[in-house]
Amino acid sequence: MTNWNDLPVAEHLFAQAVGAEVLKYVREYDIHDLARRVDSQAMTIVKGIKKVLEDKTLDDPTCFDQIEAIIQVYYTNGLRVNRHGELD
Repeated sequence: MTNWNDLPVAEHLFAQAVGAEVLKYVREYDIHDLARRVDSQAMTIVKGIKKVLEDKTLDDPTCFDQIEAIIQVYYTNGLRVNRHGELD
């Protein structure tokens, strides 16, 4: 956790300004609506992964095809995955 007293003045002022803008933005939206959107996207991702795991055409011994398909589900939903690139 950041100790705000240890920040240089410029960074502290920047953090305050960003915090104020975030707070202004959040106040404009219904927090429950935002939560529903997150839940909906999470369910889409879970359903996509379940579909991959149940896809018999992706049945290779090393599960490489399934892993690639699951990573694609993440990418399709705007998420990035840190992974080793030696197989790319």
